[in-house]
Amino acid sequence: MKNLTAAIVALYNTSNDFSAAIGTKFYNGFAPASTEYPYAVFEYPPSEPDMLFGGTIIEDVTWQLKIYSNDTNPEAILTLYEKAIALFDDAILTISGQTHLSMLRSMQYNVPVDIENEVRQWIIQYNIIMNN
Repeated sequence: MKNLTAAIVALYNTSNDFSAAIGTKFYNGFAPASTEYPYAVFEYPPSEPDMLFGGTIIEDVTWQLKIYSNDTNPEAILTLYEKAIALFDDAILTISGQTHLSMLRSMQYNVPVDIENEVRQWIIQYNIIMNN
């Protein structure tokens, strides 16, 4: 996971619209309590990571990106979502020690997190396929 995380962060750190909008507020696991909006958190929810095909181990890792915004305009988080999928959909990752095969978006949904403070969240989930 360490090498995959490094590859994802390296992709995020390239010059792109999503990292320009989020800045340094791209966190693994959770964001500090005082983090200002917008920000993004990524994590690896439970999945079945390994498959064997004719002696080749294929790893299928589930990766989730959660984007948070408190902009009162609901279009603002949609714009962040569009910038995120432009970066991550079908991305080619350079993963040390593995061959990256695909990064496929498997689901996405928008949920209010804190209605009183108008905090919105987009969750985007990917399946990252690699072989060892």
